[in-house]
Amino acid sequence: MTWPDLTVLIVTYRREQEIRQTLLALREHLHYAGRLLWHIADDGSPPGYLTSLEKEFSFINSVSITNRRGWGVNVNTALRQTKTDYAYLNEDDYVPMTGIDLTQGVRLMQLHPEVGLVRYDGISGHIGQSLRLCEALPHSQLDYLVIEPELTQGHFTYSHRPHLKHKRFHEYYGLYAEGLPLADTEVEFGKRVMRMADGPQIAILDNGIRRAFEHIGKSRQGTEEDVHEH
Repeated sequence: MTWPDLTVLIVTYRREQEIRQTLLALREHLHYAGRLLWHIADDGSPPGYLTSLEKEFSFINSVSITNRRGWGVNVNTALRQTKTDYAYLNEDDYVPMTGIDLTQGVRLMQLHPEVGLVRYDGISGHIGQSLRLCEALPHSQLDYLVIEPELTQGHFTYSHRPHLKHKRFHEYYGLYAEGLPLADTEVEFGKRVMRMADGPQIAILDNGIRRAFEHIGKSRQGTEEDVHEH
């Protein structure tokens, strides 16, 4: 099986220590059989922020910058610049504590094009699901869960938590709403996925059921730094 290039998209704004912990842990714990391309999506951090990261972490391949326009604009800008079919999204304060197998996620989406996104950081309190079986390779199998919108609590079929997706996911559901606070951006997109339930499915592998990340950042939701357009 050919393993395509995969973009690791780190979403950030002014978290000097947290993003360093996150990048170091991702380098240790992300596992992929193909090539990873690292992209930093920054929403207008102070001067020197990106320069110091690029100097310290030479594996960073590209950056995009938005001028305090909020999560939706920042991530949409990065996604428009992404040239690979697969992108793994990780906010700057989600630190992996164990192995994250992106190879299995890509394998699943290659063999089952009805799947468009794989979640990696816990589903407790979020969703209902049904068990499916993926015949991944001869004499082997890859079990996975598919989220069933009708069983889901609230609007968290989709989550901003770490996830891997194929470009077909956003081609169907569209990009993120712009001009909304962070939490509203996530909820709006989750509602959209629930409403357009015939689109690409969201799946979970065994290493996406448990909480595999430590969320180390202080939330900016509802603060003056939770940027959105009034």
